[in-house]
Amino acid sequence: MRYLKAAGLQVHVMMKPQPYEAQRERWRPDKHADGWGVAGGRRGSAAQAILMATVALWAGGETLLGMNNATAGLCGVSLLLLSGVLTWDQCLQESAAWDCFLWFAVMITLSSGLEKLGVMAVFSEAISVFISGIGLTWPYALIGLSVVYIYSHYFFASNTAHISAMFPALLLVAVSCGAPPLLATFALAFCNHVMSGLTHYSSGNAPVYFKLGYCTIKQWWGYGFIMSVLQFVVWLLIGSVWWRYLGFF
Repeated sequence: MRYLKAAGLQVHVMMKPQPYEAQRERWRPDKHADGWGVAGGRRGSAAQAILMATVALWAGGETLLGMNNATAGLCGVSLLLLSGVLTWDQCLQESAAWDCFLWFAVMITLSSGLEKLGVMAVFSEAISVFISGIGLTWPYALIGLSVVYIYSHYFFASNTAHISAMFPALLLVAVSCGAPPLLATFALAFCNHVMSGLTHYSSGNAPVYFKLGYCTIKQWWGYGFIMSVLQFVVWLLIGSVWWRYLGFF
């Protein structure tokens, strides 16, 4: 809780948000009848049903039907178009969404390509050999591996790809250096949280937030790095005292 307060204060100081006043607009059914539909009407009911079905497919489609999340999303959009809830002209007006869709797809493809070519596996192996070869004691080795794990995320556009490529290798190195397995697992797992805000493509929801236009790429990268340092100090250094109390090491 104290960390959340400290993080919020740090973001407030860096961003320096300006006060503003927003005039509340009274919702009128006649004004929105041509949009997504009046609540309780046929369009509104159709939109609610399609949204619930899409969420259900997203949550269990891969397990029950072998349908991945992208297919579930496309099915939901197709149903919205076919039912008339959404028009193609309305889709075309969402320029920010199309922009995000195109360039984030490129980043995902590049990241996946590097993983398939074995580039990240070679990088992980090189880091493992280096850390093991210089003879660090396990606390310093674990800190070094955590730093490498966090900031190598600049080369990834997916948490899943990063975790699958580097987490097992770095965990084995940490344990081989003498780090307690439970402590090493938790430390690297917390790194997954720290690295998710480094860049505007570091996680699936990052591009969505970035396209809202609250900050530039330079600001995001700068603030993301500063916040990662704060989180690293709090979770892995100060937090290790608590982990010691819990008996992790």
